[in-house]
Amino acid sequence: MSIASLIVLIVAIHSVHSVHLLVGSHSMSLSHVKLTFDVAEDMQNTGRHIVTEIRWPVMKVIADYPARKGFRSLLLNKTYEHASKLDFLPAMIDDSGWKKDDGIVDILKMFKGAWPLLSLPCEEALEAEKVARNLTSEGYNLGILDPFSGLCGAVAMRSGKFPFVVLSPLVEPFTLGLVAGFPVPYSYVMSLTVAKADHEMNLIDRSANVLGHSFFRFFMWLQSYLLAKQFADKSDAAELFKGFGNTMVFTNSHRFLEWPIPTSLARIDIGHRDTHGEDKIPKEILDFIEDEQSLGTIIFSMSTYTSSGKMPEEVMSMFAAAFAKFSEYRFIWRIHDFPSELKAKNIHTVKWIPQTELLNHKKTVLLITHGGQNSVLEAINAGVPMIGIPMMGDQHPNIERVRTRILGLRLTKSELTEENIAKKIQELLQNQIYTTNAKKLASMLSTERSFLSHTNSTWWLEYTLRHVNQLGWIIPKGADQGYLVHFGFDILGVFFLCSLLLS
Repeated sequence: MSIASLIVLIVAIHSVHSVHLLVGSHSMSLSHVKLTFDVAEDMQNTGRHIVTEIRWPVMKVIADYPARKGFRSLLLNKTYEHASKLDFLPAMIDDSGWKKDDGIVDILKMFKGAWPLLSLPCEEALEAEKVARNLTSEGYNLGILDPFSGLCGAVAMRSGKFPFVVLSPLVEPFTLGLVAGFPVPYSYVMSLTVAKADHEMNLIDRSANVLGHSFFRFFMWLQSYLLAKQFADKSDAAELFKGFGNTMVFTNSHRFLEWPIPTSLARIDIGHRDTHGEDKIPKEILDFIEDEQSLGTIIFSMSTYTSSGKMPEEVMSMFAAAFAKFSEYRFIWRIHDFPSELKAKNIHTVKWIPQTELLNHKKTVLLITHGGQNSVLEAINAGVPMIGIPMMGDQHPNIERVRTRILGLRLTKSELTEENIAKKIQELLQNQIYTTNAKKLASMLSTERSFLSHTNSTWWLEYTLRHVNQLGWIIPKGADQGYLVHFGFDILGVFFLCSLLLS
């Protein structure tokens, strides 16, 4: 047998025994993409799985982000071509995000022209010959999908007639409940629109919370309805655009951090996984933070909002002046463009940081963050308290959880002044309750990791692959109930009607 024939035979045998995964990531958030790729890469590293990533980028940072080594790529370009013509997208990551708290008017403006961003991936998946052929002929065994990238990921996987699971990089209870089939009591389970602990909500808060969850329910229904109407010529439109349906949900969270809420066996939290990275701390940063005269290191990283290098100079001035008051501490500030006149001896600015490694460094005492789920979990795993400055979306409830668990403090954009920044830092450094609580929670997570090392995301995904046709029993009956039945309005209606007849 020739060498060429042997290679073909080996590849053929490997293909027979390999499972092919299609991974759909987020179109706008780099942290979402990184988590999705991390989970898929863990699967690939077992040597038993082939990974293809399907991507329909909206932001340039997503379009330019490289696939992991060994990944195959299936790129949908129409969405990015349309997104490049929208003026509101760059504004989401420039200095306008710092100027005021999010309002409903700003949110509505942001949705202007956004519908094609939700529908174009469906069009390309169903009608572009190359993409459609790939979905139906590659023999995918399982899809892994970020639910916050829109419905078209589910549509693409349904068109290929293979099952999929959901990987949620953040905690949005309504979406998780909708997919995993557990009831979400609108009155007290915190929504993204009302970032407030359940025990602190008053009547107005709970009313707004109900409206917030109802909006998400309406939006999910509207997206399915409009897509089904747009592609009504498809014979299987009703099946393709029925929503996400019910499946396994892997959540980048942990029950020790969240408040107790209803759940189901279909939800698997993977926030307990070991987050220690493999990046080395650059020598220039190590030399700076390991100064013998330093009492500790404070990390300042606002992720997307400083990656663009467009933080307003007045905001930078506030932070720089506040940091200068703590000359005995060293500040690592992740930012692209930093005015030379604001530099100080205790401030070291860099364009990128190995955040996980820095958080686990013995000198690190505090993280100042935007409150993204990954940053919060990394800090918790490292036992480092936080000051959270939420900018949008799930960052508000994330920091609310941190505040109520006494793991850190919250600082809103409207409260940003030199004095308030310095006051929050001083409180965190002087009151050891925050550090103590953070280290206790880190110890709890570390202990659980040792018990659950065999049940990580890879273990559960392979379990799903083995039993994908027998998992229906884990979805509660309530998942199929409509709005009126779910809240018992039909029963109340019968009682009300009977009382009228009897009176």
